[in-house]
Amino acid sequence: MWKSLFLLLLLPGLSQAQDSTRAINYLEKSVWRLEFFGPGVINESRLGQKTTFVSQLRFVYSGAFEQTKTMGVTEQRSAFKIYPQLSVAGRYFYNFERRLAKGKSTRYNSGNYVTAKLLYTLPSVIERSSGGLEAPNVQGTAIQGMWGFQRTYRKNFYLNLEVGLGLRSYTSYPLYLPSYFTLGYTFPKRS
Repeated sequence: MWKSLFLLLLLPGLSQAQDSTRAINYLEKSVWRLEFFGPGVINESRLGQKTTFVSQLRFVYSGAFEQTKTMGVTEQRSAFKIYPQLSVAGRYFYNFERRLAKGKSTRYNSGNYVTAKLLYTLPSVIERSSGGLEAPNVQGTAIQGMWGFQRTYRKNFYLNLEVGLGLRSYTSYPLYLPSYFTLGYTFPKRS
């Protein structure tokens, strides 16, 4: 009888000990953002403890401007194109423990990361030209390896910076150094 009672009292303590070995998820399950200067929409979904899958739809700009002066007469020509762009990326966050130890926020996946990104730029939806000048064509695919950091501040203000190395299909100079600076809004989680 005493042995059975002792086992019944010990059982809840054992089950609690098993709970403490579960993996810690530093990342939000899903985060939606609005990009101001893209403009665009971003979704970041958790894949694991420190990895996310990011999908993005935004608009990108390509433009050219030329000013010539011939015999005292100044001529200006300009052109621009606006393209829709789709991208997907896998991010690995590497500094959540350090941020938490220093008392810094990891809210809405605020942290530093490395990422592999695939972009596809669709045909232009808006084209304007004056004087026969042509804006550069950026339609095509690109692959990028990037380092970045993102933060969500008060009132859900979002900041992201990425720099890295890329390879693109739409130019005669395929190797390039992409960099992105993103400002936006993070939509709050639903309770």
